[in-house]
Amino acid sequence: MEKRTLGTTGLELSLIGFGGFHLVEVPRAETAYLLNRYLDQGGNYIETAEGYG
Repeated sequence: MEKRTLGTTGLELSLIGFGGFHLVEVPRAETAYLLNRYLDQGGNYIETAEGYG
């Protein structure tokens, strides 16, 4: 998965993030599958906000 450096932090983040806001509505086994697939593909940006706005 393609990554970019975040500003001057030196952190290399994947261009595709994994949004977790709606995961409370998804069965735990499916959530684990989706998250593991994302990580297996090289993703490393996981958004965990409880809400927006």
